[in-house]
Amino acid sequence: MLRGKLKSKADRKAEAGTGVETADDIVRRVDEDRWLAARFADPPVRERLNTFYTVVYEIARIPEAVREPALGLIRLQWWREAIAAIYSGEGVAKYPAAEGLAGLVREASLDRALLESLVDCRARDLEDRPFETWPAFEAYVDGTAGAVIRLAARICAPDLVQTKQHLALFTNAGRVWGYTGLIRSLALWNERRRTFFPQKLLDHVQLTPEVLFEGATTHATSSACRAVLERSVAAHKEVRRLVYGAPKEFFPAYGYVALVSDYMRALDRPYDGAVKVPLFKRQLRLVAASATGSV
Repeated sequence: MLRGKLKSKADRKAEAGTGVETADDIVRRVDEDRWLAARFADPPVRERLNTFYTVVYEIARIPEAVREPALGLIRLQWWREAIAAIYSGEGVAKYPAAEGLAGLVREASLDRALLESLVDCRARDLEDRPFETWPAFEAYVDGTAGAVIRLAARICAPDLVQTKQHLALFTNAGRVWGYTGLIRSLALWNERRRTFFPQKLLDHVQLTPEVLFEGATTHATSSACRAVLERSVAAHKEVRRLVYGAPKEFFPAYGYVALVSDYMRALDRPYDGAVKVPLFKRQLRLVAASATGSV
């Protein structure tokens, strides 16, 4: 049992009045779409996914939680050392998320390089300069959203062989989610005065950082967003081609990609500070995707 994670309903009820959040509570609060997709896994797998997603959250939030990049780099280095200790068999840091990750590595033989990419890519979030090229931007998406799906698929079904088709499915699913998610979070990036748009794209649409960070909807901003979303659409076509025949055990790891079409439509509506899709609609979409195997 993973410490601080695999708890019975009685345990969770006992904690309800203490103000202590379980991993399930945390993931539902900070990453509801992944939490919803995890509902389609058996309870033990669901618990492990929640453990993993808390680790993802802990790492991803570092650039947003620090005022100085140097502090963020220190925290990310802590995670690098924690991951190294887990794989070397040294003592695991006395921290619930790190202890939970150690249990997952033992149970699912997680790929160390994928875990390290989650840390390395977040170090990139601490930099002010944009990506230079599309390949650099794509590598970032593959190392974040793509790595999360690949690791989650291993957690869902550690005994299943992942074929080249499965890996291509996971990679493209990550690109669908990553590209669309970045556009959904554009306002947050603008507030932090940083951009994920590649410099070549900014130059092509003649969009300066100053205009972008103002947050106004301009032709150049819309063109930049459209270019990113076109990559999401292309990756989604690949997902729909590759998903047929994929074992159902993998679905909780990438099923939330089925929600992207609704988020795309929400992006076309007047912006009110957040790009939202009602919970009930997302639940129905996931039930249909699970039943048909199509996302």
